[in-house]
Amino acid sequence: MEKKEFIKLIIRGDKMFIIEDNIKKLKYFYEACLENNFQRAAAKNFISASAISIYIRNLEEDLGCKLIVRTSKKFELTEKGERLFEICDKLFMDIYINDLKIRELL
Repeated sequence: MEKKEFIKLIIRGDKMFIIEDNIKKLKYFYEACLENNFQRAAAKNFISASAISIYIRNLEEDLGCKLIVRTSKKFELTEKGERLFEICDKLFMDIYINDLKIRELL
């Protein structure tokens, strides 16, 4: 999937299951960044560390760029990874705030 197509699907919402999959990839990327560790992010989400790594690798392929420098001893974000983390931070905070607003309505 090309970068433009990935973004277009999120914006237009053509296929909900694709959007849900993209959100899941972003969520696992975000969690791994918060924990600075695949293993801890995996434990928090009740999946394996290798599954987290695969989701993030698929996200990198979808976006056409490397987000994380993987070594056996460190977890380091690339410049694009840092920018995506900031976007995700805002995205998930907005979702949280809007969820609270919706709950107030009910």
